[in-house]
Amino acid sequence: MPDSGPETINRAEEQIRAALDSAQGVLKQPDPEVVVTRAASGTVDLHVVYWLPTANLDASTGVFSHVLEQVRSQVKGAEISSLDTAAAAV
Repeated sequence: MPDSGPETINRAEEQIRAALDSAQGVLKQPDPEVVVTRAASGTVDLHVVYWLPTANLDASTGVFSHVLEQVRSQVKGAEISSLDTAAAAV
């Protein structure tokens, strides 16, 4: 996302957390994490980690897609990408 200063990063984190809070199926505990992983050339990369129930992984695919769409709609101007969900499932 464009680096327009700390307020922009804080606002993006709030928007991401709001998207996670509103997504049914995302576990509340452990708390989701939003971490700055890189800041260079006028952009900032944020890494988001959240947890889904493991009892029904097939249903988690829909939750995962919903979260991506919510974050895309909440955080304007951000480029959203995801890790390989198969590698991320533990």
